[in-house]
Amino acid sequence: MATMNSSGVAIFGATPSSRLRIGGTRSGTSWTTSGALFCTDPGTLTDTTGSGAINIRVANSFDIPTLASTNAVSIANAATLYVAGANTTITNGNALYVAGGTSYFGGNVGIGTTTPLSATHIEGTATANNGVLYVKDLGTDDTRGHIVIEGNSSATAAWSGIDMMTSPSSGTAHKWRMVARSETASSLPGNLTFWQNNGSWLNRMTLNAAGNVGFGGESSALSKVAVRGSLSVGSSTYSAVAAPTNGAIIEGNVGIGTTSPGASSILDISSTTKGLVLPRMTKTQRDAIVSPVAGMAIYQTDNTPGLRVYNGTNWMKFTETAD
Repeated sequence: MATMNSSGVAIFGATPSSRLRIGGTRSGTSWTTSGALFCTDPGTLTDTTGSGAINIRVANSFDIPTLASTNAVSIANAATLYVAGANTTITNGNALYVAGGTSYFGGNVGIGTTTPLSATHIEGTATANNGVLYVKDLGTDDTRGHIVIEGNSSATAAWSGIDMMTSPSSGTAHKWRMVARSETASSLPGNLTFWQNNGSWLNRMTLNAAGNVGFGGESSALSKVAVRGSLSVGSSTYSAVAAPTNGAIIEGNVGIGTTSPGASSILDISSTTKGLVLPRMTKTQRDAIVSPVAGMAIYQTDNTPGLRVYNGTNWMKFTETAD
């Protein structure tokens, strides 16, 4: 059953080539969670060292060997535990399966890469179902608690992002996508864009490299805030109301050129170098205004140009006197 030589011990027909080698062929009626080639029974382990704080206790371990510096060779992958092979007829061919409890990894973990650069380094496609990704870093610098997602920076347009999706039992799935994108590989940083998909992808908000924010699909904002469409500002009485097309409704006082608009002024304009220009139009254009309201004012440019104010019935002309 066992063979021994200077290399080690082999069990079940294998030739010793390591300290312990187990033959790989076995026939049996059935097996479940007990390993077919290697198994440790779930016995009870009793610590008899006495009371007090105990730092570490391990039931089963694989120690980390040290590779001698003599006769050094170039090693592509070194592992304490190496699991290889998969049977394509198995529904779930898992290299490592943890049935429950907490798993601890003291170093970096690489998925899809043999050179992990952080605590968890994933390359390729990763899907998380019914779970939460928890990231905590106890460091003190400004990189703590970060998740880094890096796209292909050598591509013509470099992309990286996060997809979020709700999957209702019926109806259309709703998707959100946050994407960092640069138009060319050398133009970093690029735009950070929030997309929504209710059947097709729509740009909802963009933060560009200049720090400007665009809403409503505006991806080329040249101001700190750019809105493509309508804007409502105020309490829910106002913010929940649709503003006029490409227009705005504002609940509170508005100050232009002042940081403290008067409490009794709905619009407070302050300047010592500029004035207020009313809409300028001809008499024909004035008369074409639909449903003018009392108090409306314009500057008429023909037929005795000057200020006109609607009194609820007629447009009234104000006599001008040179100042």
